[in-house]
Amino acid sequence: MGTRLKLESKEIVGRHYYQGDGEEHAQKIIKTFSELSKILRKCSKIPLTITSVLGVSPVLRNTDLYPQSEYQVGRAKKQVVLNDAAPPFVKAHVIVCHFELSGKWAEDVQGVLRLKTAFYLALKEELESMHITAKVNLNFLDIARNGFVFRLKFLVPKEEKLRAGNISFWVPCSSAELKVQTVILPYVSSHLTSLSLQHSAYPLTVRYLKHWVANHCLSNYISDIFCELVVAHTFLSSTSHSTPQTATAAFLRVLSFLSSFDWNLYPLLINFNHELNTDTLQLYENFINTRRSYPDACIVCPQNELSDLTQDSPTKSSLNILTHLAENSLSNSLDSIFKPSGTSYNVIIHLTRDKTGRFDTSKPQEDHAKSSHFPVVEYEPARLYVEELTRAYGYLCLFLYNRYSPSEVGVVMKRPANNEMKFTVNGSMGKVRTQNEMVRDNLEAMLSDFDLMGKGLVQKIEVVNLEI
Repeated sequence: MGTRLKLESKEIVGRHYYQGDGEEHAQKIIKTFSELSKILRKCSKIPLTITSVLGVSPVLRNTDLYPQSEYQVGRAKKQVVLNDAAPPFVKAHVIVCHFELSGKWAEDVQGVLRLKTAFYLALKEELESMHITAKVNLNFLDIARNGFVFRLKFLVPKEEKLRAGNISFWVPCSSAELKVQTVILPYVSSHLTSLSLQHSAYPLTVRYLKHWVANHCLSNYISDIFCELVVAHTFLSSTSHSTPQTATAAFLRVLSFLSSFDWNLYPLLINFNHELNTDTLQLYENFINTRRSYPDACIVCPQNELSDLTQDSPTKSSLNILTHLAENSLSNSLDSIFKPSGTSYNVIIHLTRDKTGRFDTSKPQEDHAKSSHFPVVEYEPARLYVEELTRAYGYLCLFLYNRYSPSEVGVVMKRPANNEMKFTVNGSMGKVRTQNEMVRDNLEAMLSDFDLMGKGLVQKIEVVNLEI
């Protein structure tokens, strides 16, 4: 099954290249991260010493699907643009830095943010003196090293409390979101990294599951951290089964778990190093009575006792689809598990491949767009387009696509296309009046919006089964 994760050879500018399964690139990124960590700990131009550097990105525990090859920065004076294509996707690998303790931090959120930005600027200046390219943002510092980009974030312990109830232009995220990004995710990531070192089959099993989710076009609904935690449960759960020794056996066990686990009735408890205390375990004994207080996919682990990591994704409908797909996959042969299901789309939105940014993931270094400026980072037009569609029409449609090969977006209506309903003021958005003094969804305007919102990216819109 290892060959399933290999990128097929692709024709780019008239030539073919082969990517492999990406483990070589992952090892390069991990080695570069280790080098950068040592450099950051020795930096002296910022007032406080960096005591620890934690890797959050999945590639640092070898669970990223298709890690990228090096991206060359600063070699050419003139940027090369091929056929007005989108710049190749460059991933920013997130790392979090902790400072030594200090009582001199500001007492308000804006003061803390200004101090952090000043630290980013000072660190950028010191890194550039070592010929390391960096770019400052209000909330992070992007660092280019050995052809890879790392997104560094500083953790200030008191910032979470200061942000509580304070959201404005200068405070871009809530205290809960900040806690997930800088506290919970790094902590859980460290446990997942330890698990990947303890069980050699764990990283490959995670990549199988991510590949399976992507091939079934659920990239917009199933998060990467959900996949990693579900696989972690398979390796840590104390059941009648022994710990799986191969990725294939573990993956099939994960599918079996997804096909049978009832997310409505039970939380998924993952007790890393037995760190969940008795009070937390007792809290979930009466889970069914307090079910509405928790996310649809409630996954409990140390530092994530309230399941903050899965607060928004996946939803109940996504879990139902996942369960159905897992049941079908288990009934099929191994060769057909990764084949996309025969979903009957109502509409198919065809995308211009070279405008997605993902068309040249296997392109060699010499053909990359080279520039004396910092590369465009985390720019995925297809993902941004699908997110915009979901915000506008998520109440009416499901938008299914493969994030790693976004050639098309499948649209599935959640209710019959010509379903008539009574007019209400609150439900009048996106409706058109019918001859029976009723209203229905304005499908003509919806299709027009699909094209307008994806101008330049959408190649054509194919109506498969939609009565207008």
